[in-house]
Amino acid sequence: MPQAFGTFEQSFVLNDCVCSDCNKYFGDTLELRLSRDSMEAVLRLRYGIKSASEAKDLPYKKIELKVGQPGAWFGTTAVLETDSTGQGIEPVPVPQVAFKWKGESEWVWFLEKEMDSTRLARYKDARGRVEIRIFGPSEDDRKRLIEKLREFDIKFVEQGKLEEPITTDGSVGIQIAAQVDATIFRAVAKIAFNYVAYIHGASFVLRSDFDDLRSYIRYGTHSALTQFVRPFNTPILADDHIHLRQTNGHLITFDWNHLQTGLVAQVSMFNTTTYHVLFCSDYSGIWHNDMRTGHHFDLTSRIISPLISASSVIPFIPMTRK
Repeated sequence: MPQAFGTFEQSFVLNDCVCSDCNKYFGDTLELRLSRDSMEAVLRLRYGIKSASEAKDLPYKKIELKVGQPGAWFGTTAVLETDSTGQGIEPVPVPQVAFKWKGESEWVWFLEKEMDSTRLARYKDARGRVEIRIFGPSEDDRKRLIEKLREFDIKFVEQGKLEEPITTDGSVGIQIAAQVDATIFRAVAKIAFNYVAYIHGASFVLRSDFDDLRSYIRYGTHSALTQFVRPFNTPILADDHIHLRQTNGHLITFDWNHLQTGLVAQVSMFNTTTYHVLFCSDYSGIWHNDMRTGHHFDLTSRIISPLISASSVIPFIPMTRK
């Protein structure tokens, strides 16, 4: 597990398995992108793996944060900043304007940097037929946006302030959308591959069955017909549900595929998105049951513990006396 996602007691460390050039490449490219430009990067802040004071350092190049709280602010773009305590993070809306034609339900959003005469031309003579919402973290931001609208000759009548989307417990729901590209997928595949190397040994993962996956992780090469990594929202743990999880720790498993012919790993950082990593579709070695392994990386206790396969657990059936 990359240290950017936590340090653990008796950590799984590979010795003499990776050359220095490859190790540096993985750290400078795959792991760096995963830890700074992915949904998992935001969750590092959420669960305290990365300091809240560093929230502003995230590049947000392929991460989209939206206010998910129902109400007038729903859908506004936000960034994460340190809260007043200095220990946590909070979403702060960036300066933006929204337009909605009367009678329609969909709002059209423009960040301040996107506001120009071409994009806003259709709203120029629409007074009375369009609603406008102006968002900004400060009064100065709102005044500046109003002035910009007037510069583009968009006339409107101010009708009041929007109610802020604060819930009764003081929190604000945020939706996170991340553009996942090949670099993120390769970083996830590397985690799975290192895990299997640690559990089953270097000689096992050097088998020719895994040549294509090794090449994909190191060089990004793959056939157009093969997708090594696929994201799913289905949880790994048997008693978890899509919207209800037992842990926020990391999970990794390795097992046969559903046809019992090939091998597949699962990686779930913070027990959110589950990534299926295809090691091979047809394994040339001998089939044996002890391939199946899994571990949980607890973020609170910093302990790594094995998972028990659900299929090997005998259910308890209560007996009643007649």
